[in-house]
Amino acid sequence: MSVEILGGLGRKEPAGILLHRGGRRYLLDAGAGLGVDCPFDINALRPDAIFITHDHSDHIGAMAAYGGDAAVYATAATARRLPGRHDVRELPLNGAIDVDGITVTTGRAGHAFGGVWLHFGVGAGLLYTGDFSRESRLFAFDEPPAADLVLADASYGLYDDDLRSGQRQLLDCLAVSDRVVLPVPTSGRGIEMILWLMALGLEDWGPDDALREAFFTFAKDCKGHIPPAMEPEISKACDLLDGINPDAPRILLMSDPDLDGEIDPYEGRRFLFTGHVPPKGKALLKAGQGAALRWNVHPRMRDLRWLAVKTAARRFVPLFTGLGERDAWQGLVDPAQLVVEPQVEIA
Repeated sequence: MSVEILGGLGRKEPAGILLHRGGRRYLLDAGAGLGVDCPFDINALRPDAIFITHDHSDHIGAMAAYGGDAAVYATAATARRLPGRHDVRELPLNGAIDVDGITVTTGRAGHAFGGVWLHFGVGAGLLYTGDFSRESRLFAFDEPPAADLVLADASYGLYDDDLRSGQRQLLDCLAVSDRVVLPVPTSGRGIEMILWLMALGLEDWGPDDALREAFFTFAKDCKGHIPPAMEPEISKACDLLDGINPDAPRILLMSDPDLDGEIDPYEGRRFLFTGHVPPKGKALLKAGQGAALRWNVHPRMRDLRWLAVKTAARRFVPLFTGLGERDAWQGLVDPAQLVVEPQVEIA
């Protein structure tokens, strides 16, 4: 098998990994967005099968343009969010299936509702994490098996502060802000923030209608996706949410992290970005109408080191980040070999 990295090597851009084996092509994720051109044409690739790790646009956005008939492998929760109509085959949250004689093992990735990592039983093993986090108290994370080659989400680069640090900074910012809006994804950070704000006992906050409905949808089907100890908290949150959504809250959670819609209705509010800042967001920051903080949903430096050791990787590819500090990256994953080339062979 050979691996071709189409998107995400050396920069933050839409995800796309192409596996070649015996004349067949397997596409891992099919992203678009992030304010950059998609680095590949999904239809020109002619994949024989497509594997999707989770439902965020930079991992599924290109599926809207896909007109082929390849089988699309995704968990049930992710499949419901795929744009377009496709021949979907269900991936387990934590289990294994056979695809063309290859054992494909999955585990929960700790990043989003229905999100998984993918392990392919070829050679000494290939692991593609998609986006992952070991810090979420809501979304469960399953430890992956050994793999000779690891292609890992490294969206935060060599950043190593923990989630609690970011939460403290966000809380300080909210305490001194008048009217703010936080753009958040509906299947990940947005759900986590609803629970966090409830636990803090803050008043005068609320999600927009889309995020509110997404939370109720999540609550109906969250068993197996989250640690069992969280289930009573989710049930309680549903009861509380009915009375927590005022018409014009001081703190608004908005279900449009990429600011694809109109932002004029939010004039007079300050935007607080806790993840990727889209082009419209960068303009707001430049105009002094917002701030960029961080709510960890990707691995820290220590998590990447843990992953390299846990998998006993011989080769390690950091994805979705700049790789200018080569020596620091090599030291982080040592004794694995740091891979920064778009083509990798698996014996």
